Amino acid sequence: MMDVKMRKRMLAGFIAGCLLWAPAVCFGGSEPIQDFRLWTPVYVNFPISGPVKGYLEANPRFSDDASQIDQLLLRPAIGYQLTPTISLWQGYAWVANYQPNYTQEHRIFQQLIYNNKFSTFTLFSRSRLEERWIQ
Repeated sequence: MMDVKMRKRMLAGFIAGCLLWAPAVCFGGSEPIQDFRLWTPVYVNFPISGPVKGYLEANPRFSDDASQIDQLLLRPAIGYQLTPTISLWQGYAWVANYQPNYTQEHRIFQQLIYNNKFSTFTLFSRSRLEERWIQ
């Protein structure tokens, strides 16, 4: 069995190795690309009937230092409020990618939202599963 001194030496060696190896992983290779991007989403939530809800999203995304549109997402969904804090959603997303070449994606998604208001904060959690088709 190893004594305490040996364990401390092994741990110190491991940490030193990680610290020496990390810069090569993080900073090795080519220069990083610098590009300021801007996302400007608009979200609309609305009641449909009883526990049934609607959702619309338009999300243009700009790249090249926010000078050109890079991607456009249009995402409608329909949801059902299961409990006061949990809702289930089914939706579709049409995604246009403009750079480097124009492509379209079609996505369907399912999501579960947990939204609970406490006295000093609101806890919001979304789990989403997407299936994608790229043209």
